[in-house]
Amino acid sequence: MKTTFKLFLFVQALILTFPSCKKDDNSLNLNNSGSESITVSGTIVNYIIGEVNFVKSHQSDYSENEALSSSAISSDGEFSIVLSGNKLILKKASETAPQGVELSDETASIGSSQLAVYKDVDELSELIKCNYTNPNNENVGMAYSSFIYSDKPLTIKGVETNGSSDDIYIYNYNCVLKKGWNEIISKITTYTKTTNGYIETSSVTTEMPSDLNWRYFTYGSSEIRNKVQSLKKLHLKRLFILNF
Repeated sequence: MKTTFKLFLFVQALILTFPSCKKDDNSLNLNNSGSESITVSGTIVNYIIGEVNFVKSHQSDYSENEALSSSAISSDGEFSIVLSGNKLILKKASETAPQGVELSDETASIGSSQLAVYKDVDELSELIKCNYTNPNNENVGMAYSSFIYSDKPLTIKGVETNGSSDDIYIYNYNCVLKKGWNEIISKITTYTKTTNGYIETSSVTTEMPSDLNWRYFTYGSSEIRNKVQSLKKLHLKRLFILNF
């Protein structure tokens, strides 16, 4: 996928443990905990019975293919999965922070986790908490969340610019992370077509909108799915905060 909304941000794994969370609560504010592990619960709004039956978590940078945790999906599309910071491979945020992005503590290490839906042992798609139904379109206002773990309190501010001479991505960071799991939001704020491509600007914050729902997107043939996975990896490299 070429757009930011089919792939995940630089800091993709911040979550907290809420023992009394409702399974249908799709707008949890995870930035108040700082827990070593958290439980993420929700309802997949486009769930089709029999199409998928498990949710699994993975390290976001694809360095490890083994699932870190797993949860069965109920007949109503509900799931509840534990994310644990001690299972992540953490990296120094300062090692890949681009020019223009400032870190409040350059000794902080972070890691990110993303979710995927499975049919038995076969991965079907990533599971995304988002406000859009068609990831192939790029529109102002499109947003999705990512879960990030930090071993220390960390503030990330500044502007990251990357892409090619044709397609340019600009990310405005204003994230205040607590020690432990955090949830960050990437939202397209401007999208401008140019002669050879486009310029896309996104905000990356910890401000949680109220219109996000859990969805997965199927891409048909294995050829399309492989293309999606390849582009996702490229996007993770572009967005430094999710490349952990």
